[in-house]
Amino acid sequence: AGGGRRAGAVRVEPLPGGGWRIEVAVGIARGHRAVDVTRAVRRAVTEAVAAQAPGQRAGQPTGPLGVTVTVTGIT
Repeated sequence: AGGGRRAGAVRVEPLPGGGWRIEVAVGIARGHRAVDVTRAVRRAVTEAVAAQAPGQRAGQPTGPLGVTVTVTGIT
């Protein structure tokens, strides 16, 4: 990756008995608030999982879901 940009990463692990643990590492552009970016990423991941494995409540996935978003760099 050129220009000092860091690549993002996603790790997905199934939980015993169902559900998922998802870890997302992101780099953000200078001028963006880290808290806003991490909240948006977490919401997008939760919605994507819910769309693939919908639960009883609209917009919520089946089984437990842990989503961790980490900012790995600011460019």
